[in-house]
Amino acid sequence: MAETLMVFQSLISGPDGVTYEPRAVVRHKSSATSERLGDFERGVLFERNALQTALKNYESLHDASGALFFSYLARLHHYATMRNANAAELTREPFSRAAKSPSLLGRAKRRLFGSKPLATIDDPLTAMQFRAFEWVMAHGGRIAAKRSAVQKLRRRSDREIFERFPLQIVPTYPGDEALMGGALFHLLRPSLPAVERTLSDIMQR
Repeated sequence: MAETLMVFQSLISGPDGVTYEPRAVVRHKSSATSERLGDFERGVLFERNALQTALKNYESLHDASGALFFSYLARLHHYATMRNANAAELTREPFSRAAKSPSLLGRAKRRLFGSKPLATIDDPLTAMQFRAFEWVMAHGGRIAAKRSAVQKLRRRSDREIFERFPLQIVPTYPGDEALMGGALFHLLRPSLPAVERTLSDIMQR
């Protein structure tokens, strides 16, 4: 297990839960456990857990799910189209001709020997994204049950929480700047208190 030392000074537990203590100190040895998994296995867990956390904890899931899944889809699209060698077919305009139309001989060979894949995924980071979402799809009932249990314990609304701790809109993946600066993302953003930050802002604190 990761060597984590959590020291909470004057932490008070009351009828409404745990009181925030600004003098609390947390020391964490980063990646002590996850480094043993390797980048790609660890990445699957990161993506899986991020989705699961949002699905369990947002009270106003209908408000948040548009931006949540649009962001995931945009990131998956970026990985699939930018990191895989044979991905041109994924970005071809509808009803447009393929970049290289097969010849009569080529079409005959396809009928006899089968066709080549229209696109291939050979990038581990792209596969990581698909594997994380596959886990969420396969465990939907389990996630829904966890969500029900979490929401029954709720004492404060999303709005109350985010008014004190605003939602952080932070580009962290390649392509996130374009995603989060786009019109669709702004339409889908949750109607909760939020601040726009950069990754360097977060890391410098």
